[in-house]
Amino acid sequence: MAKQSTLVVTEELIRNSLPSTPRGYSYIIEKHNNMWWKVSLLHLRNYDYKGEEKVKTVYGFVKRTGVVHAPIDPTRPNLRKVVCQLVDLKYQSSYSVINPKVTSLPHLL
Repeated sequence: MAKQSTLVVTEELIRNSLPSTPRGYSYIIEKHNNMWWKVSLLHLRNYDYKGEEKVKTVYGFVKRTGVVHAPIDPTRPNLRKVVCQLVDLKYQSSYSVINPKVTSLPHLL
């Protein structure tokens, strides 16, 4: 039986798997620790309350196995919230992998 090849997750692989950046934003990919990569969305416009400092939000976390997780907060991935495999990341939202629960109008009545 042939040995199954393993996926080597790199910054370049993550960058090539991300959806196109929204206008006025860019992605920052950084090694979070030995197990995780953190992907952030950098806002290119300045906000008055931040002065010259740029604003960034956590897009999601990529595990070294190629599984994408939503964030709990800026420092921790949600281990219970698997969003997709890295190869399917390009089909996700350009803003975040956090998918809010959809409620329809009948649920509000």
